[in-house]
Amino acid sequence: MLIFPNGTAYFGEQGAQNDIDEKGLPVEATAPTDGVPCFIEANGEDRKGRNEDGAYPHGAYTVSVDYDSVDVNSFSPKTVTLTQDHKGELGSFPIQRVEFYEITRTVKVWV
Repeated sequence: MLIFPNGTAYFGEQGAQNDIDEKGLPVEATAPTDGVPCFIEANGEDRKGRNEDGAYPHGAYTVSVDYDSVDVNSFSPKTVTLTQDHKGELGSFPIQRVEFYEITRTVKVWV
């Protein structure tokens, strides 16, 4: 493991209730995963996020998990529930972005 875990991430909804697959059939949502050790970092306030309507604040947290802790070929969660060792549950958040870093063997998730 290349991260220093300070919390646990429970990834959920690998397909949202209204998602459809390439054949036009509904995709069934899955239950949250077992906890994955992670490094949780709080983001500062800024307006660097972008969408069609202009700027929006970045998410509350950046979460790093070990590359081997998740199935990178099918990893597409919609939500995550975070707990931190010294603070307890931080809450459930929609996932804004996921990036895979093969060189450092980490997956970075913005919520």
